[in-house]
Amino acid sequence: MLKLAEVLSAVAAREIKWPAHWAEDESKKKQEAGKHFMNSAESVEDTVESLIAQFGVVEAKKKTNKKKRAEDEEDDGEEGAAEGGSPKKVKKTETVAVEENRDLAYAIKEMADWCFKAGDPRKGGVYSKAAKAIREATYHITSGKQTLKGSYKLPGVGKGIAEYIEEFINSGTIVKLEKLRAGEV
Repeated sequence: MLKLAEVLSAVAAREIKWPAHWAEDESKKKQEAGKHFMNSAESVEDTVESLIAQFGVVEAKKKTNKKKRAEDEEDDGEEGAAEGGSPKKVKKTETVAVEENRDLAYAIKEMADWCFKAGDPRKGGVYSKAAKAIREATYHITSGKQTLKGSYKLPGVGKGIAEYIEEFINSGTIVKLEKLRAGEV
């Protein structure tokens, strides 16, 4: 018979992506693992896979060393924000719940980065929140209007961002983003 201790050990090894409000609460994590263990007691692997299906896994941190980042920027041969180039590189490798939403989330996140670089943290924060909501959307976003109401409503997406979403879906770009890149805004 499986033991809960084996499950908890396997769960810890897989780095489950628990809800943020559980970050410091080990008892919540153990409780949830126990529920899954009771519902899928076929094997430790089944229990862990059940938890991963519900919560996902934490991605490995990449290149947190400032020196390593500086080397990477030199290797890329691209201008950094200090030289008047683009703001910090937006990672296209960030986790998205639905792959089809990746480019849209990337575009909105890039708009946020440009706003932060321009000294407008309010707009930057608004765009960042929308980009996060798009990355976490559990459905393929097919229109801006879809994100405003009902079960498809995304937190942080209002009429303005919904219009940008619609524009991106229809044309593959956002005019305001192109203007930000060109330094016109």
